[in-house]
Amino acid sequence: MIRDPRSIPANAELECDLCIVGAGAAGITLALQFVQSKLRVIVLESGGEKLEAEQQALNHGEVVDGVHPPAHMYRQRRLGGSTAIWGGRCVPLEDQDFRKRPHVPLSGWPFDLSALQPFYVRAQSLLEVGEFDYSAPTVSPGELIEGFRDPDMLTEMVERFSPPTNFWKRYRRQLAKSAAVIVIKNTTCIRLSGDQAVTGLACAGAGDLRFKVRARFVVLAVGGLETVRVLAHSGFGNHSGMLGRTYMCHIEAELGQLCLSPTDRGVQFGFERTNDRIYCRRRFTLRAEKQDELGILNAAIRLHHANVVDPTHRHPVLSAMYLTKKVAIPEYARKFTVIEHEAIRSSRNDMALWLGHIRNVMFGTPRLARFALGWVVRRYLTYPRIPYVALPNAAGIYPLDFNGEQAPNPESRVFLAGETDRYGVPRLKIDWRASELDWLTLSRMLRQLRRAVEECGCGTIEYDEERLDQDTRASVLPLGGHHIGTARMSESPSAGVVDADGRVHHVDNLYVAGSATFPTSGQANPMLTIVAMALRLAQHLQIRLGGESI
Repeated sequence: MIRDPRSIPANAELECDLCIVGAGAAGITLALQFVQSKLRVIVLESGGEKLEAEQQALNHGEVVDGVHPPAHMYRQRRLGGSTAIWGGRCVPLEDQDFRKRPHVPLSGWPFDLSALQPFYVRAQSLLEVGEFDYSAPTVSPGELIEGFRDPDMLTEMVERFSPPTNFWKRYRRQLAKSAAVIVIKNTTCIRLSGDQAVTGLACAGAGDLRFKVRARFVVLAVGGLETVRVLAHSGFGNHSGMLGRTYMCHIEAELGQLCLSPTDRGVQFGFERTNDRIYCRRRFTLRAEKQDELGILNAAIRLHHANVVDPTHRHPVLSAMYLTKKVAIPEYARKFTVIEHEAIRSSRNDMALWLGHIRNVMFGTPRLARFALGWVVRRYLTYPRIPYVALPNAAGIYPLDFNGEQAPNPESRVFLAGETDRYGVPRLKIDWRASELDWLTLSRMLRQLRRAVEECGCGTIEYDEERLDQDTRASVLPLGGHHIGTARMSESPSAGVVDADGRVHHVDNLYVAGSATFPTSGQANPMLTIVAMALRLAQHLQIRLGGESI
């Protein structure tokens, strides 16, 4: 059932067995496990069917420096949450991501990969990414680079891509038909009340509408940033002083380039299809034992196309991408903006930049038209759709796109600011910080890739060795859409915010779902793990609520 808060009397008190705050990937995954239950479940979502400026303004906050994206970017107050805008990349965490690593501070999960494995299998279905098989030899035979072999630098794992699944559009009908689950849209949870248990949730609808929800159990599924805001404002979760700390969002950088030898050497640059017809892509990763030996974090390096901003690539499609960047999805629009500043600095002036792109488009119109026809079909007229543009380079030159784990750092944090929103709730202040280990991971992995490529005789990796450490620090950026670790899991209440089940330490009936609970980030995009963890939490709650295990 879907309800509008205007149908709820002012100052009413709604009662339920389970209240889920947030209708994004984690919240909807949880709710779906109860659609045929005899329990009463209420889902509160701050937004509606579409993104509205008034509700989105609640996400605004402060950023300590200009490196981290604005607080509201990537966060969507709407039914479906960020699944309305995500890119679809799905990758599971690996064994080493769960274990305690001596060189990674605060590493180690309260359980290992085997505890999450059955839920990963089920998450594949919800995300529409086929089988739980990420092994390149079985899902898409072939080589990333013809003749490339190395015992440490691996190309054996692929990334799978969801259509991408918008959770509200995909699962709205199931939720609407359910008698057990009530989704109340345009309703913001502004505060939790209670002490050793949550006794009520203060909610706000349109205008001056206020009402309360009382629930046996409460789950916050509001994202890694908003979780801090709700808990801190309500006085829950900071018993250890760790609430909002160890904020990670993965790091990214474009540094160095692969030059194939010969230039026409075979390379699998674009998207492939798995045996079950899912789009996938290959990348370089480093063997876990080698990571430990080098004392670095988990990371991946992908081959990228030429710098979109620099018109000297002479490619009409890349120039068209740049000229239309304002309508690109947020992740790439932001990335273009970051790169654009550097390109403009190295260019004579803005006009030369724009004229160069216009020239490429005009002289490459036939080539652009052929590409556009195929792109429209694969991107907009089929399901699943191709994730993004991946164009091979005739010169055999590929810039390197680095995505890496970020080390948990207590000084990287999210906390309440002085300014409040229209409901009187303090806004967030974000103080994201990279660490020495983050930078070392990039430089040492880049050196490993150069060694491996050159030893195989496949080409060279070009970068300035003398400036590498300096360039690494200048290049590293936070992947701002991944908000991880702000309510970390821990076995001991003194070391984190929630326990292994996601329950807030010292609070009997309050849980957190989502990547806020991850003790470490791994190098994998968090969506697949968010859904798997939500399924695991649903099973735990079903038992606590007195029903049979899901």
